[in-house]
This record gives sequence, C-alpha cells and structure tokens, in this order.
Amino acid sequence: MKTSRAGIALIGALSLMTLLGLMIVGAVAATTIAQRTERLSWSSAPLAAAADFALASVVGNPAMYGVADLPFGETRLVVPQSAGAAGAVSVAATRLRGGIIWLVAEARSSSADSAYRRINLLARFATAGPAPSSPATARGPIVFGSGVSIAADTTGDPDCARPAAAPPVQTTDSASLFQLPWQRAALDSAGEGAGVRHVRGDTTLSSGEFAGILIVDGDVTFDGDVQITGLVVASGRIRTIRPGLRLAGAMISAATGPQPAIDVDNAWIRYSPCAVSVVLRRAAALRTVAGRAWSELF
Repeated sequence: MKTSRAGIALIGALSLMTLLGLMIVGAVAATTIAQRTERLSWSSAPLAAAADFALASVVGNPAMYGVADLPFGETRLVVPQSAGAAGAVSVAATRLRGGIIWLVAEARSSSADSAYRRINLLARFATAGPAPSSPATARGPIVFGSGVSIAADTTGDPDCARPAAAPPVQTTDSASLFQLPWQRAALDSAGEGAGVRHVRGDTTLSSGEFAGILIVDGDVTFDGDVQITGLVVASGRIRTIRPGLRLAGAMISAATGPQPAIDVDNAWIRYSPCAVSVVLRRAAALRTVAGRAWSELF
C-alpha cells in the first residue's frame, strides 16, 4: 500500500515539474517575442521615415538619379542619401508606359533583427507635351528639298519607336506647336541644366552639337555642320542655307504667312520620338499619382 502511494506521489511530482517547465518555457518565449516586437516597433518608425525620405529625394530630383533616361521596362537601383537611416536604403525605379515611373523604396535595419520597410509609389513625368507625331510640324507650309534624307529611328524603346517616318504635319493647334504659355513656362523653369536652351530672338547656327530642347523666339537658320539630338521649337521660320544639318528628333515651327514655315534642304533627319521623349522627361517634374502609393505590411 505504501509502495502504491509512493508511485502515485512520484508521478504527481513529475507531472508538476513538467507543467512548471512548460510554464517557464512559455514565459521565456513570450518575453523574447515581446522584447523583439518592442525592438521592431522602435525601429519601424525610423525605417519608414528613411524609405519616405528616399522616395522624396528621387521624386524631387529625378535627373540626379537618371530616372528620365530609363529605358522602357528596365529597373534601376539607386541609393539616395537618407537622413538618420539606421541601415541600408535603396530605391528601385522602373519606367512604365505613359511616362509613369514605379518606385519601390526599401529601408533595412543593420541590427540582428533584420527589420525592413518597403514603400511603393507611382509617379508620372509632367512633360510640356507629347513627342510630335512627325519629324516636321508647323502652322505654315513645309518644304523639304530633294537633298533631304528622312528616316525613322526603329531602334528605340517599344513604347515610342516608329516603323517609318510620318509625313509632315500642318496644324493650328498651339499645344502641338508648344506655344501655350504654360508649356513655355514649364520648359523655361527647367533651364539649361535640364537641357533646355531658350534663344530670345532670331538665331543662326553654323557649327556644333546640341542635345536637348532648343527654343527660339524668332527664326532659326542652319548654316553649316550642325548636329542636334532632341527637339527644335521655333516661333518663326526654320530654314537651311548651307548643307550640314543632322537632326535626330523633330522640329516644330509656329510661323505663318506666305513663306514656308519650314524650308529645309541638304539635311539628314532621323525622326526619333524616343529621343524627343527623353529630352522632354529631362525637362519635366516628376509628380506622384494620387492614390497610387502603398506600404507592404508584414
């Protein structure tokens, strides 16, 4: 009888010790999780702020990070400076159709917990207008001499490449001619740092190279070997008087009257809406798309 009672007591003692062990393990695990959760909560706010700051840096100065030059569908990883970041911060930028950029900022902690925050954002380049649909667009008549060679740039991105050069376009639409006040103001605000050169009056170009957007408030005359990549916008006439003009992009004239608005001969023109789109993006601000930002929850 005593042996039976001793066995029952032993089983009870072992059960109690097991229960106490499980309670201790549970308490330790709960404490560890609570401490880790507290550490993560303390690191979450700085990481989210660092990711936000990185996004704002890229959106505020896309030219610095080469976002305007991104090929279609390509992702580029940039590392902006982030104030107070306790770890690595990066932004992945991907160009989509319609001048839209998909930005993903990630801030990762350098602590043992490896906490991180990731924020997604869609932004669009607010360009002064779309790329012209023709190598030559004008309000007045357009004359190409027999010495003009016109081809299309078929090597560009799929969202802007054209299989063939379209015929010249004559239009009275001021927006297509980049003559609206807000368009000029947007381009002027970009300045030469963004590749925009504004000539206040007539000008004659006899040599040199230029890449960007050339705005002329009067007539522009090409008198020799001049190479331009981008867009030429003139309020007056565009003409050549000697051979040598090489244009990769498009030209626009808002001139009216009996004389041709565009009168070009002995020139090589490669219609490249992709090249025009790039210089327009370089001269544009990057604006966030309303309601198209989200953070990943984990």
